[in-house]
Parts: sequence; C-alpha cells; structure tokens
Amino acid sequence: MKMISGAVISEGRYIYSGLSFSANNGSTTIAVNTTELPLLTLRLKSSRIRTNIIPTKFSAISTNNSNMLLRIRLFKSPSSNPITGGSWVSVHDESAIEVNKSGTGIDTTDSIELKSTYFSNNSDSAVTPISSNPWGINDNMILTGDVDGNSDYFSLTAVEVDGGGSQDLVGSLEWTEIY
Repeated sequence: MKMISGAVISEGRYIYSGLSFSANNGSTTIAVNTTELPLLTLRLKSSRIRTNIIPTKFSAISTNNSNMLLRIRLFKSPSSNPITGGSWVSVHDESAIEVNKSGTGIDTTDSIELKSTYFSNNSDSAVTPISSNPWGINDNMILTGDVDGNSDYFSLTAVEVDGGGSQDLVGSLEWTEIY
C-alpha cells in the first residue's frame, strides 16, 4: 500500500515557547497604609517593545499583623508612566522586562483591575495564579507594546484595609516571555 497524500489540521492551538522569569522585593519591605502603593511594577524594555509577556502568578507577605488588599493592575500603553518614584532596572539580560521595586505612588485612573485578593494577620497570600489557564492567556492580560513604542505596565499593588497604621510588605511576580 502506498500513501498518496497527508494532511495536518489545527483547531487554532499553538504551543508557546519562551522563558519564564520572576521579580521580587527580596528583604526590602514597602511600608503600606490606606493609600494604594505599588509593590512591584513591570514594563517592557524600549529595545524589546514587541515582546509578549504573560503574567502567571503573584504573591505577597506582610512582616507584621495586617489586613491587606492586593490588586493586579494593567495599564494599556499609557501616554505617561503611572508609577511615581523608584527606578527601573533590567530583570536579566535575557529578559524583555524592567522592574520598579520602589515606586512611591501610583495613578490608577486608566488601569484595568485584573485580580484582587485579601489576606490578614501575618499570613501570606500564597502563590496566586493570575488566570486558571496555565499560560495565563487572556486578551486583557498580555503585557506588550503599541506601534508608537509605548509599553503596557503591570503592577502588584497593596492597600491596608483596617487603618491600623503602616504595614510592611514584600511581593513577587512571575511571568513568561513569548518569543
């Protein structure tokens, strides 16, 4: 018997390839009160503006008793940096991401709140998936750039909910860079 022809049909599935990275505050805490503050914010390097970034997980822990609200915020190609203060540093030479670990304020006006969670009394938030999809894929959740070279921003923020004074937090974000 001879095979005369063959066909491969795809229903739109695609296996993404790329590297996974993470960023965290290390042992440097951020003092958070009843004003929402960024713990970590990601943006694309200007030289890698066409890379697609898929955030996958976040976590935070308080070093003292606190009742906190964590939010994941996405800013789609804002015309100006929504983070006040801090500095932007490269995560790694192989990464397309810069991180700001020391922002002192955030303008949430044009942000999309993708996820929120509460934690309290010196307990960590555990590792929280950003999406139930293992790749975290959702049209609103991909960090990328626009044709004018403006990067999206992705921020893990915290705000104290019980007004008990300043609380010290650290956080982490994980993502996959699609090439």
